[in-house]
Amino acid sequence: MEKEKIRKQIEALVKRYLADSKIPKLPVRYGGSVHDSEEAVEMVNAILDGWWVHGKRTDQFEAAFSKYLGVKHSLFCNSGSSALIIGTDALKLPKGSEVISPALTFPTTINPAIRQGLKIVLVDSDIGTYNANIGQIEQAITKNTKAIILPHILGNTTDMKRLMQLVKEHDLLLLEDTCEAIGSQFKGKMLGTFGSVSTFSFYPSHHITAGGGGIASTNSDELHRNMLSLKSWGRRYSDKKHMPNQQIIRSDYIQQYTYDTLGYSLYGTEIQAALGLVQMRKVKKFEKIRERNFAALLKFFKGYSDLFILPRVLNGVRPVWFAFPLTITDPTRVSREPLMDFLYKKQIESRYILAGNISKQPAYADVEFSTAGSLEGADKMHQDAFFIGLYQGMDAEKLSYLKECFADFLGNA
Repeated sequence: MEKEKIRKQIEALVKRYLADSKIPKLPVRYGGSVHDSEEAVEMVNAILDGWWVHGKRTDQFEAAFSKYLGVKHSLFCNSGSSALIIGTDALKLPKGSEVISPALTFPTTINPAIRQGLKIVLVDSDIGTYNANIGQIEQAITKNTKAIILPHILGNTTDMKRLMQLVKEHDLLLLEDTCEAIGSQFKGKMLGTFGSVSTFSFYPSHHITAGGGGIASTNSDELHRNMLSLKSWGRRYSDKKHMPNQQIIRSDYIQQYTYDTLGYSLYGTEIQAALGLVQMRKVKKFEKIRERNFAALLKFFKGYSDLFILPRVLNGVRPVWFAFPLTITDPTRVSREPLMDFLYKKQIESRYILAGNISKQPAYADVEFSTAGSLEGADKMHQDAFFIGLYQGMDAEKLSYLKECFADFLGNA
């Protein structure tokens, strides 16, 4: 009884401590965690409960995310990158198989496939959508193609109707990297529900946060078992009736101490899950703020459409944008580096478009990529594109300040 009384006092103090907290005007970040005492109280309670890895909160978070997404299974991991590792490994693609993925990407989207000995075929991305060119994907498919790894860049996507036609026509597997696209849809269907496996990230700058963490989702029982094993040291996750007798070491080794997979330990924590559960209750609210901020920025930058290629969406796409991307039309009029330096001095964060053309990064100097055509779009965005924030922590005051600073810099361009 005394402990429960102390717990209530701790909760009250946490609420009091955070009562007047608000995001300062500066800096204007491109993203960040937006939370209050509700999240903090739940995290403190998770600590006080004393069970910190994969307990009831993890189960609840996985169930809540599966319901939100409309899928059968979701596995909470320690990062979106870990979700990509188990998602890619679970597909069990033959070594040397061709996997198609856009050149404009993030490293951990394709790193697991490279480490598996798969051959990455890079395709170009369209300036404005920042996503894979569907025509090049079609051209890239050969008899050796086994899968497509598709990142939904910055919350936008490609023509998913045509993509799924290609997947079915050529009997391909699809892994969706949805780390930047929580809540985005194509013709009313959530991104992350098209492929065999989809992955999500809860890094603090993303749509919602769990203080890090990630999820891998699937409708396949088999892939779910594969990913669960990979996440859990390689431990066997199947019914006893499916276990051949010759593989049983001793009766007490069934399940818990039998290892079928070269796995890892990729568990998220109960503290993270507690945070994620509260954020899930706010996800729709956050989506509306992002949509509102995107609309405000698009209206402003239409006044500079001669200087920038503005973000665009294909028919049927309803993005919940991760950030607001811009591609400079003529670098002799506006140069990216001086502009980003100016913004930095004004305490406005900006970032390049992920890794740009991934094949130009030093880590991939010895990776033998093949291509399906020119990567001129990825190259252009590698040189002249960047993004600014529109996340739920940006209010009217921040937006106004951001627009004033851009107008100041672009006045003589």
